[in-house]
Amino acid sequence: MFTRVVGAWWRDTGSASLINGAVGHSRHELTMGNPSEETYGRVGNPQRFADDRQRAFARWCVYQAWERAGLVRSPWFRDRLAEMDSGHPAHPDFIASTHARNRIDADPQIRLMVVGGDTDDMGEDEAIATTRVRHGVPVAYRGPDTDRDILNPQTQPPMLFHGHPGRITSPAMQHILVDWVGLEDEPASFAVGYCPHTIDGGWAGPVVPALAEISEDEHLLRKQRIDKGERPIP
Repeated sequence: MFTRVVGAWWRDTGSASLINGAVGHSRHELTMGNPSEETYGRVGNPQRFADDRQRAFARWCVYQAWERAGLVRSPWFRDRLAEMDSGHPAHPDFIASTHARNRIDADPQIRLMVVGGDTDDMGEDEAIATTRVRHGVPVAYRGPDTDRDILNPQTQPPMLFHGHPGRITSPAMQHILVDWVGLEDEPASFAVGYCPHTIDGGWAGPVVPALAEISEDEHLLRKQRIDKGERPIP
């Protein structure tokens, strides 16, 4: 995913192709298959955003992916980010994805790991069982308040709250997407995914730690609070 995202940034001079390449390829890699037509259309359509916002989103994709993968621990990869920000051509070893992959495997500063979500201080809502993950199921966010994955400063609400209501839009177990109330057009909904911890043998664990299943009535109640400018949970 990482080399395709940045490779699209450097090789393509057109924002439309950049977004289709960067986001489309990264989503394909994340879902390990074909995303739904609805989800792919919402993310991959370059006409959704102005040129500068498309490029800002592409940079966001790169930084989020690399930070979460731990690649920023490596000076060599940090230099590649600096090149991207300054508009310089990509390093030839980076364009050759095999060389970049070899660096990931060999660099002792890069930790190789599987990320499933933080289970600390998730609150009282019970984590959703993996067997209950389906399109349209109402859920709540169990993590702490965050505005990290919101690009537009005018978006309301201004952050993803603890207890925030939403609905599952893509139930792919390795990258579950949720439309969060009021944040449907932000990366928090259409780019950031959730997954269960893995257990022995690489199988999905019994729950998705960051998400809780809630009732339709509870979803409506929390949505109404957000619409009033309040927190979803008092």
